Amino acid sequence: MSMRTLMRAILLTLCIAVVSQVAAFSQNLKIGIVDSEVILKQLPEAKDADTQLNELITKYRDTLNLLEKEFTEGLAAYEKQKGTMLPDARTKEEERLMGIRQRYGAYQEQKFGNQGEVAALREKLLSPLRTKIDEAIKAVAKEESLTMILDKAAPGLLYVEDKYDVTFKVLDRMKRGNK
Repeated sequence: MSMRTLMRAILLTLCIAVVSQVAAFSQNLKIGIVDSEVILKQLPEAKDADTQLNELITKYRDTLNLLEKEFTEGLAAYEKQKGTMLPDARTKEEERLMGIRQRYGAYQEQKFGNQGEVAALREKLLSPLRTKIDEAIKAVAKEESLTMILDKAAPGLLYVEDKYDVTFKVLDRMKRGNK
């Protein structure tokens, strides 16, 4: 069992335990559970998005592999020849190799970083799906008279009736100085 799976299980168990305690005090709470991963796997749009992302990732990894190969081969050649090279030539070759390493790092960050192209495309493709799923969850919650819905795949609260949201009461209390 991976650490991530274990953490999910622990968080889901905690969520269910907390909700169970709340339910003991309030008999009219109805809780639903969904598995967002199962939902995503069943949507054709998600499969299309996954295909697009995988194609892009493969293309970018191929480019990274070429840069890595260029660096590795250049370094091997440099190591063989550095004993016979003039100091000026060694410096130039070392700078060239450092340039390749820097291009590799910059390319990796540009394509795969948190603000990279892959993350941007993932957000662009999945955002409409998340909205669609959220709307369906809310609709089912209202149809089934559910108070809240938890996610089995990534433990968290996906839906809760507005009457249970005490955000502004907490803020008000904090602004008043916990009086």
